[in-house]
Amino acid sequence: MNYRPMFTFPSGERVGNAQVFATREEAQGSAEDRFRVWNMPTGCGVDETTDPVNYRWTTHKTFRCSHLSLQLGATLWHRTTSY
Repeated sequence: MNYRPMFTFPSGERVGNAQVFATREEAQGSAEDRFRVWNMPTGCGVDETTDPVNYRWTTHKTFRCSHLSLQLGATLWHRTTSY
């Protein structure tokens, strides 16, 4: 199972985006980093997903995975954008 960061807004709506991580810890870390700089969400969390992993999170940095790294079993990561 993979994991997607989710955000809760004042209306109660929970919304995610296209980011999917291999671990709950990566997804939660990414969500918390973005939550700190946004002023609209009222909370954040993680939902399980069967979507393929396309991001990696390390302490306070989110990296988009290249298609090549995913084909190589996610052993290589290509930094294209930090969010």
